[in-house]
Amino acid sequence: YSSAASDVYKRQVFERMVLAGVRLQRWNLENCELRDCDLSNAILDETSIDDVLFQGCKLVGVDFAAGSTMTFRARFTECSLRLAVFTGVNLRGVRFESCDLRDVDFTKADCREADFSNCDLHGAIFDGSDLRKANFSSAQHVSFEPEQNQIRDTKISVALAVAFAQGKGFIVD
Repeated sequence: YSSAASDVYKRQVFERMVLAGVRLQRWNLENCELRDCDLSNAILDETSIDDVLFQGCKLVGVDFAAGSTMTFRARFTECSLRLAVFTGVNLRGVRFESCDLRDVDFTKADCREADFSNCDLHGAIFDGSDLRKANFSSAQHVSFEPEQNQIRDTKISVALAVAFAQGKGFIVD
């Protein structure tokens, strides 16, 4: 769906919508819920996401960076975001809960205070990202280079802390 003017949706609930591969141009979602929707490979062009809950949605390959200058406040619960792109997106305070985030690109994303609770981050890319105060403590397959990201006060599991120490040549006893 594409339109010249902005489409504004406030306090709406969208259920089981299939918008896979669709161009969503100038959509403004405010205080909305998307439940069990398929937006795989959708193009979000100048789309604003403000206080939106994605519950059980399929968002495979979605490029969220296309609308990165717009507002982005969201919560993702039990969603598949595999291969999604968040390059340079302001994800400050965004919550990802029990999501499939395999192979997601978070390059140069602002992930300050983001929560990745119980998410699978296998193959996810964090390069030049701001991870200060982000929570990875219950996430699986977390991998990033601390020197290439801002990490002050980032929460990680003991296993990941040990892996980082071993990667720097420390012997953990």
